[in-house]
Amino acid sequence: MNTMNLGHTTTLTHCCRIIALAITFGLSPHASAGDWPMWRYDAGRTAASPEILPDNLQLLWTREGTPRVQAWDDPLNLDLMSYDRLFEPIVMDGRMFVGHSDSDKLSAIDVGTGKELWSVYADAPVRLPPVGWNGSVYFTSDDGRLYCVDAATGATRWQFAGVPGPRKVVGNMRLISAWPARGGVVIREGKVYFTSSIWPFMGVFIYALDAETGAVEWVNDSAGSTYIKQPLSVSEEQSQLASRVLAAGDAQGF
Repeated sequence: MNTMNLGHTTTLTHCCRIIALAITFGLSPHASAGDWPMWRYDAGRTAASPEILPDNLQLLWTREGTPRVQAWDDPLNLDLMSYDRLFEPIVMDGRMFVGHSDSDKLSAIDVGTGKELWSVYADAPVRLPPVGWNGSVYFTSDDGRLYCVDAATGATRWQFAGVPGPRKVVGNMRLISAWPARGGVVIREGKVYFTSSIWPFMGVFIYALDAETGAVEWVNDSAGSTYIKQPLSVSEEQSQLASRVLAAGDAQGF
């Protein structure tokens, strides 16, 4: 289906316009536009493409989706933690790819017609923009995994669990990994980089994988767990106690 009319307000309209603008920039019939393969175009996050746009752009189509609900919903952090506030699609080889945090999926859309080509599902919300490279699309999920799928069909090529165990927690009213993969995907020189986990006392896992095979090139699983005082309203003693409770839970298989 081309539209999902859910009758929502400014947030929904703004989300839809983000997609429509991307389509307009990539699809004007008067220009042969290049790809926009990752968030802000490249691994340097430059937000600059060598493509030259025509003077007159034409809107071809729009799609409507559900309003985004930010993972960090503390009103004090809405502007600081805005990474999943809007749809942030990428474009590669005539297809647009966009993740959905409410339906746990990555969708491919034909940039010429707006028709959904395929969707592939993770086991938790897909909050961060994917990356397109060499015929594959890579994306992370709150299930702690990195997925590599075929850009043309959505078929899984490989997936990698960046977590130390199967423990689940409730996050944003959803069942997710205790180590959600919220370090967005970057590809550079044939290597794909991503991060799992949020809190230092839980351990933070930074991976570099071979983008073709998913083989681990290196992992930093020690620097992120260095004890630091968090800018939260808890004492150092409480933070250390939380670490001990979690460790005890691991020892008992929880």
